[in-house]
Amino acid sequence: MVSLAYCGIKCQDCPAFIATKAKDLTKRKRIAKEWSTKEYPLTYENVECHGCTSTIRTVMAFCEDCEIRECARSKKLDNCSLCTDFPCQNLEKVYKKNPEAKMNLLNLRKT
Repeated sequence: MVSLAYCGIKCQDCPAFIATKAKDLTKRKRIAKEWSTKEYPLTYENVECHGCTSTIRTVMAFCEDCEIRECARSKKLDNCSLCTDFPCQNLEKVYKKNPEAKMNLLNLRKT
């Protein structure tokens, strides 16, 4: 079963999710170095993610502050495809980097 983030990104394709599930410290360190920004300086400890829809496990540091995640959770949605405002301006930021995420949610809306 494919696990989707609220925005439609496939968790199984996310390097942080993969490294967490594999308990791969080397990959987590590499991801921390590559993804670290001035706003979100990361260490390998921050690169632990069980999917942004998880309510009982850890998510990436910047995912905790994600506007999309906060919005979907406040509306008690499983993902953004179920939202009456779909697609919104916040999602467009994601889709510029990951157009497949939009297709994933569009496909869910069809079912």
